[in-house]
Amino acid sequence: MGVTVLAVALTSLSASLAYPSPASASVAKTGAAARHCIEDVDAGRVRCFGSSRGADAAIPADRVRLGKFFDGRDYQGASFSLYGAKTCRHDNGDDYSPYTLSNEWTNRIRSLIPEGNCYLTLRSAPDGQGGSSPAYKTGAASLGAWDRSSKSVTIG
Repeated sequence: MGVTVLAVALTSLSASLAYPSPASASVAKTGAAARHCIEDVDAGRVRCFGSSRGADAAIPADRVRLGKFFDGRDYQGASFSLYGAKTCRHDNGDDYSPYTLSNEWTNRIRSLIPEGNCYLTLRSAPDGQGGSSPAYKTGAASLGAWDRSSKSVTIG
C-alpha cells in the first residue's frame, strides 16, 4: 500500500511540474527562483523558470516568440516573453489582441526585444488603451520616457 501511495504522489507531482495550473504559475512568478516567464498569447498559459535559457528552451518549436521584456536596462534582470502561433505581417498592424500586463509586470519593463517580425508598442493603460510609445521594431536597451511606464502592449 505504501508503494501505491508513493507512486500516486510522484505522478501527481510530475504532472504539476510539467503543466502548472494558472494558480501555481502565478505563485511561481513571484518566487525568488522563478525570474523568467513565458506566455502563450493564444492560450494564456504562463510558465516560469529559474533561468532565461530555461524559459527560452521551453517555448514550443511550433510557436514563435513575439517579444521579450526585461525589468533591467540593457536586457538585464528578470524577463518575460510572449509567444504565439504565427509571425507578424511586418506592417505594424494589430496581429494579436492588445496584451494587458500582469500585476507583476505593470510599470516594470525597462528594455525589450521585438521578435517574430513584430513591432511592439507600449501603452499607458490596460487593453492597448492610453498613450503609446514609439513602435519598436528593433531592440531597445533603454526606454527613455517609457521606462517603467507601461500597462499593456500591442503586437503587430
